Amino acid sequence: MKITRLSAISVCLIGLAPLQGGAAQASPLGDAWRKQTLEAYDNAKPTAALAGMSEAEKLKEIQEVQKLPLRYTRYINQRDWDRWVNQFTPESSYWQYTIGQVVSGPDGWRKHLDAVGMTSEKMHSLFENLGSPEIELLSPTTARGVWQALFVFWMPRDQTPTKGFLVEPGQESRTYAIYYQTYKKVNGTWKIDTNIPTTVRHELGVLPEGVVAPKPELPPSSTQAKTGK
Repeated sequence: MKITRLSAISVCLIGLAPLQGGAAQASPLGDAWRKQTLEAYDNAKPTAALAGMSEAEKLKEIQEVQKLPLRYTRYINQRDWDRWVNQFTPESSYWQYTIGQVVSGPDGWRKHLDAVGMTSEKMHSLFENLGSPEIELLSPTTARGVWQALFVFWMPRDQTPTKGFLVEPGQESRTYAIYYQTYKKVNGTWKIDTNIPTTVRHELGVLPEGVVAPKPELPPSSTQAKTGK
């Protein structure tokens, strides 16, 4: 299988640029968004309010925040797009290269998923957390974290190519990434406030024979009203 490898290229989740060209699309607006988002993570520092929390309170909040990266990947694997987008704060934003604009809030993240083909039955994905997320509590209502993941996209050979999708028919991509996120507690629930992955290694090649993607089997409770948990 012929593989194209791109090392140390910064790409936005699930926001790889279209893989047909084999590289990320450059854009002044996109570059500005990436710079701003990385700075938001870097500038997120502990506040004075943190000192007023007991060690037990800190541990409890950290454990709650640690669930977000795990749900982030699980909801994608379950194709539970409603719960996935509702992990984000209304202020969260993302540079969507396909439509050429910064989108924001849960509605914006849904536009992004649609634009890159995540929600389409033509394309499939598999996300995996690599190790445990490193969470730093900054205050009773703010935190930041870094975690690693592998995500795979593929499209069966019998599908029709679609502009903007992450892979073409008969292709598979594998990406190893490090995510930088900040979190905010909104109405008692922790949510993702800023989100940016940076790519460590990317592979694009031919979809192996025999790959299938059965429809996810979910417990009955998962198909009822979605609360974001």
